[in-house]
Amino acid sequence: MMENPAAMKKLFHRLSLDAIEVYLWYACVAACVFSVVQIALRGDLGLLMIALLTLSMFLFVTLFTRQKRIVVPPLFRYFFILLTLVVMGFSVQVQQWEVPVNGLLTLLLLAAPLWMRRHKLVKIPALFQIVVLLYALASMYCGEVLNFYYHLNWWDLIVHLVSAPFIGYAGFLLIYTINKDRHIHERLSPFFLALFAFCFSMLVGTAWELFEFGVDATLGMNMQKARHLEELYGYFDTRLGVLDTMEDLVIDAIGALLVSIIGYRYLKRDSTKAASFWRLKDQFIEDNPHLFD
Repeated sequence: MMENPAAMKKLFHRLSLDAIEVYLWYACVAACVFSVVQIALRGDLGLLMIALLTLSMFLFVTLFTRQKRIVVPPLFRYFFILLTLVVMGFSVQVQQWEVPVNGLLTLLLLAAPLWMRRHKLVKIPALFQIVVLLYALASMYCGEVLNFYYHLNWWDLIVHLVSAPFIGYAGFLLIYTINKDRHIHERLSPFFLALFAFCFSMLVGTAWELFEFGVDATLGMNMQKARHLEELYGYFDTRLGVLDTMEDLVIDAIGALLVSIIGYRYLKRDSTKAASFWRLKDQFIEDNPHLFD
């Protein structure tokens, strides 16, 4: 007989999210491995490195999961490190210089867990991990490997619109972590919490756009997706990507504003809804007691 139905419901909800995270992670890794094999047979070094980079991202996020069922065998990791080095070597021979740049980032993400596991890292709640996996799947695998960015003009906007609210919520969590206080919202005004979350989300979005511009300007890559604009302007210049940049920032602002307004209203008007809004925060604190006094 259930003595506390609400607690049992909460536990069932959490276990369901845990299962979704595990199955989604294995599905993403399987899709990446399949693409790596398929692209390798075609001999496309640039796209192969993008597929390896995407795979490395999925392997890297295992550092922050609380799921013990997600396991990466060391030989699996070493094999893809070796494959990355081989692809980088071939790309240097044929002078595809953007491939080694992506290769260095891939190696970093593949090798980082070998020494980072010794440290006490932040554990991310299952819902956040699911969003991270879906974001990597949509932005890197679907967007870059499957070329959705070039086939669907609105794909980049959807990716930014979905990610911005969760970055904003991460801003809320950052306030608790910095202050090492799980009850900091009782001493700070709802407006300040909402404003900080909005500004944090916009900061992350702006930093990413600056990174894209820097990579395009220095390495001649196409992170801002400016190449398709040359047909309109009659010449190619990575600075044409300012159109992509401004669209992304506007979408980031909309998503960040949305979660900030929701958080503000929940904190201001209804304690019951506020408790629901902070449920993810409570799980984050529970999973990371070392971050709080």
